[in-house]
Amino acid sequence: MKVFEPIQTLFKSNILRQIAFALFILFVSRLVWFLVNKFWLPAVGFTEFFEAFLYGFYFDLPVIAYLFAPLFLWQLALPNFSLKHPIVTRILFLLPNVICLILNGIDTGFSKINGKRSGFELFSLAG
Repeated sequence: MKVFEPIQTLFKSNILRQIAFALFILFVSRLVWFLVNKFWLPAVGFTEFFEAFLYGFYFDLPVIAYLFAPLFLWQLALPNFSLKHPIVTRILFLLPNVICLILNGIDTGFSKINGKRSGFELFSLAG
């Protein structure tokens, strides 16, 4: 049936595994940020720590949607072509992950200087 073809494509193209891996990468980078910068953070209990990571997870979902949109469109719009050309799929998957890791690495180091997570003001410093 043509109606269920996008759903079948979703599971054939490993999109769910790619999203889970991207969430894991962002979780690990947030954990690294926390461990490196915990000297200036107020002491928190497990509940506050867990709640902060849940808010981070909530923030990661739109980040993944924006950064991985080309990959998802590539896999859903052209499923047969994307299966025949896995190198393009790998590039579209690795590039956003590398961008996230680089930006989180910059933020980890920059947080020691300004005492907070970086936001849009980081781009105003560069421009």
